[in-house]
Order: sequence, then C-alpha cells, then structure tokens
Amino acid sequence: MPTDRELNTRDTKLVTWLGEAHAKEAELEADLTAHIALTEKASYKKRLQQHLKETREHKRATAKRIRELGGEARAGRNVPGVPNAIGVLAHQFVVSAPHFRNMIDPAYTQMGVGVARSPDGTIWVAEEFAQLR
Repeated sequence: MPTDRELNTRDTKLVTWLGEAHAKEAELEADLTAHIALTEKASYKKRLQQHLKETREHKRATAKRIRELGGEARAGRNVPGVPNAIGVLAHQFVVSAPHFRNMIDPAYTQMGVGVARSPDGTIWVAEEFAQLR
C-alpha cells in the first residue's frame, strides 16, 4: 500500500479493518441500489433511499479515514488477475431492473455470459437466459 510514511502496527490493523468495512459499504450500496430499482411501494423505496444515502456517507467517511492513515480505499476484494471492472459489470447487472429480474426469475434455468475486450480496453458483455425443457 503506497504511503508517505511507514504505518505502525496499530495503523496497519486499523487500515485493514476499515478497508473491510469500506468494501462492505460498497457491497451494500450495490444491493440497495438494486432493491430501489425493483421497489414499487413508495414508503419502502423512500426508506431504502435514505439507507443508501447513509451507506454512501459511511463509505466516504471510511475512505477518508483510510487515506488519513496512509492507506488506499478500495471497494471489493483484490483478486489477482481479475480487473475491478468485473465488479462494476456485476453491479450494472444488479442495478438494471430488467437484467436483475432475469437473474432472479426461477423460470430461467440456464444462463450464459460472454465477455470480450476490444483493443481500446472497452469491455463488452452479453447475457443470455434460457429455460431448457
């Protein structure tokens, strides 16, 4: 983790713990966004939107404290060889109401995903849902 100063043991543990909390806030942000997109009941949607606002503030606050300690705030796990874009793509499928409905629809028994990267770095994804008889 790049720092301007060497972290002591206490700060290293604190940055690790805050990093885990920051990642959980990011996961919750994605989940709440998806639920809001699918919710029709106004009172429920209003409360979810308030919760999302609070979650985003917690995420900002933990990221700020991590940086103050000399750490780097990242959302999601660091998996070697897997770009952060994968998490972004998964999030986009969850927050897209039509995609999410297909993902959770028990009528679909099969799903295929194709991913390609163009020379300019753009990632293209196709999802196909099917019901095998």
